[in-house]
Amino acid sequence: MRLFVYSLLRVGIILACAVVLYLLGMRSWLLWGSAVVVGAMVSFLVLRRQHAEAAQVLSQYDPLRAQRPRFSREAEEDAAYEDAAVDAAGEGSAAGESAGKSAGEDSEGEADAEEESVDELETPRPGEDGDEVPPARPGEDRAG
Repeated sequence: MRLFVYSLLRVGIILACAVVLYLLGMRSWLLWGSAVVVGAMVSFLVLRRQHAEAAQVLSQYDPLRAQRPRFSREAEEDAAYEDAAVDAAGEGSAAGESAGKSAGEDSEGEADAEEESVDELETPRPGEDGDEVPPARPGEDRAG
């Protein structure tokens, strides 16, 4: 019943738009095309609740919904690869936990990932990227 009411409201809005456009002077085939476009935009803005209810009704009657995969095969393979990498990294940190807490571990016994990644970074060398600004000479103003 909700789907039927939603459809009737949309048709009513399109007909109302056609009447308004007709009264404004539009009399050609463009009247119906414009009425459909304007009516669709108005119904999108005005009938949000009815649209949600109609979509809920339609989703209940989808017999293949449970059988349909949620993600593509490639996405499933990527997720499985990432899960395996996380599991492998977790096994390596389990051996470190048995040796005791180190300075980079938090109260839960897990190593702080940020501290580990900071330790792995290289220190930049001066002039490495070529975008460094040379120091200002005495008496030179660089403000503007």
